[in-house]
Amino acid sequence: MVGYATVGYYSSDPDEVVVELTEEQIKQIVGTEDWQDIYHTLFLENEDAEIGENLLPSLGDSKILPTEVANTQFRLLDDISEEELAFIMSKFPSFEIGKSYLVNEKVVFRSKLYKVIQAHTSQSDWTPDQVPALFVEVMPDGVIGPWRQPLGAHDAYKAGDKVYFNGHVYVCKVDNNIWSPDNYGWELFEEEEPGGDEYPDWVQPTGSHDAYQVRAIVTHNGQLWISTIDNNVWEPGIYGWSTFEA
Repeated sequence: MVGYATVGYYSSDPDEVVVELTEEQIKQIVGTEDWQDIYHTLFLENEDAEIGENLLPSLGDSKILPTEVANTQFRLLDDISEEELAFIMSKFPSFEIGKSYLVNEKVVFRSKLYKVIQAHTSQSDWTPDQVPALFVEVMPDGVIGPWRQPLGAHDAYKAGDKVYFNGHVYVCKVDNNIWSPDNYGWELFEEEEPGGDEYPDWVQPTGSHDAYQVRAIVTHNGQLWISTIDNNVWEPGIYGWSTFEA
């Protein structure tokens, strides 16, 4: 099940579930002060009965699921159904002809998400899929897509970007990376596991320097947990963790 997360968001869709995050939580997740401009989608792994028992009313027809109840899950693009992906894309505006676009704006065109890399006023023959000098295809927040060959510095990968390549997830280690993960500038993205079947106890991070990264596994209150976000400073069971079976 897919939920939409932001501060104060609601809609006229009665089937839409919203997990509200505080401003500080969103800033921590997306790594920018401009959190108002970023849509963040959560994948809920809660049982339907648990969701139904905990839903709260919103100002619209959509419902609110308390953050402390929401059980979110890290997902790859290939693991997302067409319905879930359509839900995510519906949160972004569609590409329009004759509209002035600014750098970093995001639009949907033919079911794909694109980011503006050069300010311009759109034309009928300047569609996102045809003019790589103006747009680059991107993944929604929290979704890892397949590696694509950059055409130059304007659409090269940045340090920290994650991609799916030859059956594995890789994290980019350098800025302006135009090479494939099997060539240069990438590192295999592995969940951190200690030797044997032992996992460390969760310890409250004191800041970003010791925060847990996505797919880190810890023990807390007699249960194994896996982090579903990067830079995770929250306690398992509150936000940013899912239960894990070894």
